[in-house]
Amino acid sequence: MAKESVKADVVEKQAKEKAAAGAPVYKVSELAAKARQVFGTTPEVVSVALKGKEAATVEEAKTVVKNFLEREVL
Repeated sequence: MAKESVKADVVEKQAKEKAAAGAPVYKVSELAAKARQVFGTTPEVVSVALKGKEAATVEEAKTVVKNFLEREVL
């Protein structure tokens, strides 16, 4: 559980750096609306994976969604 928290912090930091470098930042609702085209999954998955965030770059969101989908279910 602690590893996931550290990963999330690193991913969020990288997204902020990319945003500062000019990568566009989108609201979670916008990313969820394009879930099938961008992430190959449902809007619900994107919304839950990005829960707690207000906005993200596409690359950050892809990383978070991928990690969410690959998480081990206990």
